[in-house]
Amino acid sequence: MLLARKDFVNICTQAIFYTRNQLTINNQLSGYKKFHREIKENNYFSNNVRDPLINTREDEYMYRHDLLRHVGLGNCHELADFLLVEIGKEIERQNALARIRIVSSMKFDHVYLEIKIKLLGEIDYSLWEVDAWDPRIIDISTRPNGSIKNYESLDYGYSTETSNSVYTDEINYSNRYKFFNTIPTPNKGCPLREATPEREMLDKHDHLYMDYTIEDSISEGKIPSSGDRLSYLQQASGWQYG
Repeated sequence: MLLARKDFVNICTQAIFYTRNQLTINNQLSGYKKFHREIKENNYFSNNVRDPLINTREDEYMYRHDLLRHVGLGNCHELADFLLVEIGKEIERQNALARIRIVSSMKFDHVYLEIKIKLLGEIDYSLWEVDAWDPRIIDISTRPNGSIKNYESLDYGYSTETSNSVYTDEINYSNRYKFFNTIPTPNKGCPLREATPEREMLDKHDHLYMDYTIEDSISEGKIPSSGDRLSYLQQASGWQYG
């Protein structure tokens, strides 16, 4: 079954919303403040989560997804892992098929998804850049003349390196994992020592970024404001219909 373009974009949109609801971003300002003590003083992520994630096999998508839901915290790579499953399982539920890759920008230190999918009524496969860390859904298909659609809107560049690649029908979404007390969940709160004033946090910590919000992405057209009205970055071009 082929999905209509608006239905595919809606799947990605809802998955982004859900991912941002489930995972706090620990290297964006609001997440850093929320778990300030855990991140600053306890090195929570490095001490509790990093190794279990690194030690998984490439095909352990559900394990990584459920581990991240358990801890509720992550950076761009972790959000990409989680988002991959959320998009994939809905595409599979609707009896459609897509190839999803976790990719790293060659231009910046950032990880997100590239999705290749054949959509209803379109003459060829389309390629999409999809992200929850910096929320966006952008059609980056190659035009007949060889140029890249929406190239000027690709803040992280077009060239990428692939770390994972999977078709949506290759994941067993019924696999579930529970971690109970084997991996502690992070506690909210301020550090015991004197905290850096909020106005100085971004200048002091080079690993920390401003918040990339859903609201800003909607206002910039990076994700649609409603399921029935695609913005420019998600709309089909005439050549995609032949």
